[in-house]
Amino acid sequence: MTTLRPAERVLLVFFAYSVVASLLLGAAWKVALAGIGAAVAVWLMAAIPPHPSRAARGTAGPMLRDWLPLALVPVAYWQMDFIRRPGSAAAFAQRWLPVDAWLFRHTYPQTWGAPASAALETAYVLTYAIPLAAVAILYVAGRRDRVDKFHQVFFSGTLLAYALLPLFPSASPRLVDPAGWQPPMNVMRHFNIWLLDHADIQSSVFPSGHVAAAFSATFGLFTALPERKRIAGGMLVLALLIAAATVYGRYHYAVDVVASLAITVIAWRFSAPRPRTLVVLAIAALNLTGSRAAFAGETLSLSEQTAIARAFAPVLVFHRGEDFFPLDSRDGVAAAGDLEGVRDRVAKYVALSQSDRLARAAVGYRVFSRVDRGAGTVVVEYWCHYLYNAYTVKVVWFPYRVRDNHPEDLERLYLVLTPAAQDDAALHDEAWARRAFRIRLVVANAHDGSVPPNQYNADIGAPITLPLTILVEHGSHAMAPDINHDGRFTPSIDSTAPGKLLWGIRDEGNAWGWYRASYMDMRDHTAVRLCADSAAPSEPRCAPYALYPVTDLQRWFDGLQLSSRERLDIVGHTSWVTRVFGDVRVENLMVPPDPADGRVLDRMLTRRTRTQEGYEAGFTMLGTAPAAIAGKRLFWDVPSQRMPDIVADVSAIVPAGKRTRLQAMVTGSYALDATTNVIAGAGWFSTGRPLDGVVGLDVRVGRFHVQPLHRLGHDWFHANLIALF
Repeated sequence: MTTLRPAERVLLVFFAYSVVASLLLGAAWKVALAGIGAAVAVWLMAAIPPHPSRAARGTAGPMLRDWLPLALVPVAYWQMDFIRRPGSAAAFAQRWLPVDAWLFRHTYPQTWGAPASAALETAYVLTYAIPLAAVAILYVAGRRDRVDKFHQVFFSGTLLAYALLPLFPSASPRLVDPAGWQPPMNVMRHFNIWLLDHADIQSSVFPSGHVAAAFSATFGLFTALPERKRIAGGMLVLALLIAAATVYGRYHYAVDVVASLAITVIAWRFSAPRPRTLVVLAIAALNLTGSRAAFAGETLSLSEQTAIARAFAPVLVFHRGEDFFPLDSRDGVAAAGDLEGVRDRVAKYVALSQSDRLARAAVGYRVFSRVDRGAGTVVVEYWCHYLYNAYTVKVVWFPYRVRDNHPEDLERLYLVLTPAAQDDAALHDEAWARRAFRIRLVVANAHDGSVPPNQYNADIGAPITLPLTILVEHGSHAMAPDINHDGRFTPSIDSTAPGKLLWGIRDEGNAWGWYRASYMDMRDHTAVRLCADSAAPSEPRCAPYALYPVTDLQRWFDGLQLSSRERLDIVGHTSWVTRVFGDVRVENLMVPPDPADGRVLDRMLTRRTRTQEGYEAGFTMLGTAPAAIAGKRLFWDVPSQRMPDIVADVSAIVPAGKRTRLQAMVTGSYALDATTNVIAGAGWFSTGRPLDGVVGLDVRVGRFHVQPLHRLGHDWFHANLIALF
């Protein structure tokens, strides 16, 4: 018998929960027996091979395992009707009906017309077909091997919502409040009502099962089919229509929809791509999750770290006009027994010939293991330290350029490795490292601020062939992988990053949000190539670079015992203008003090979110009068290059000598370039028209945001100047 899939484990624990809940809440013994039977059915699925072998490809057995779990969804839903916590549905209605009434008063659904009503009712019916359609989409896309990933996200969100149904006795508002507003009748509404009367549970409507299933299927497609965002985006539109239909048709309260959306988002966050929902963690406690890689959490020996770093050391490809190459941060600091300042070191380096500069090339490394979302990984971190950053950014919306020139420049490259094969070789050398591990993820630093790093995930794209080629940007030394080794960064080939602001390589400093091939110069035979010294003999066009351990560098720097004045001379310092309006801290670029634990990698991967959310304080213009503003801003980076990100903003406005005003806005935010976002959405305001549309821009300058906004309903214009902390 083969092992259970993660989604099957979720089903198993859900039915175990149903048995325990039925016994605790006094349900009939038949309910507990049904749960046991369903759990046994899930367990027996393990007898079916999870994927077809080559000999059995095309047989029906493995395909059943992709489809049979979906048949248990209505079983799980109906079972919750027989497990009830004592309580009154009237009390639930009394609390939440006023919210719906307020919502209907301000959205005027009676004016939407017959076409909108028919579209929403049709979307509601389609809920039942969404899970089947999603699995069919994976089959048609030739990604049947990813059905496991879809099931994991889908069942985690859907069953978590189902598990809460017995805890909140409630009834549909169309039944509790028949005298209230009701949508017009049409064929699809007649069908929906008939279906709900004959097949729906009657004990609870909180949270909404329809909304949970729709959004869980959508998030499952985003996880299982990340390279086909349009398909998942279309499913997201349908899920939003279903959410609107549940409230419009009075099948659910608005709070049911909000709760289901929150549940599915949380389940998605903690179930993809590794099982980390509470359900799956409970299974792990029962020893059903299996063992993880033997190296997870273990400390690698120094020889193993060196072997891994040398085995996966990249080929660095520079612009033919590049003046600065990576070198050891200690190089030249203690020349002739004296400590030399950074300006003197830069001047001496520039005076060298290119061959002398290449002879001094060196790259730092450190290797460490860690557990990432329940799985053991090995992280290889390379430090490329340059004496100078010479780069000019072309601002898209304004007729000027911004110089980003500063001494000391550190760029990081991360390779996340996973086990490739069991290897018990006694000699742990470079050949052992290449056999034992494979590169799963490449994360190359682009620019600080809100620009996300360049990423490539081999689980989504093509496998990575060694040696890994890394393109280096002219002047600023941002890095990006060159998976097909053609000397040019191509988004569809060399990146699997799903978000906005794909940076790539931009030799001329163009900051526009959409990447173009013209942004970089071709790295042809005239390009400068650097290879690890061990690989250089097999790469005749490569100049060798030395590899040195970062831990030795950090110990050396700590041992210098520099005074504040000496530190400024040797390391350099950040001007007050850059501190206020920029993102670079020169003091941290020569020898960063962070430990080998992956925290910088995590910050790089969440860089855009961190620069777009936090506590805010500043000023706003109400008409011609300034006012103070303070509040909280949240940001959700939607993993799509076409869909806008989501921004939620709650703030208080304090005008001079007037009453404090409150506002809450939810907007879509789309990046036009590295600093500018166009925003559009809706907000609630304590003055004037409570609900109003909002459009405008958000221009980021360091930690400051300038926001010219326009309220559509009142034709008001106001501008915010805020700082995020």
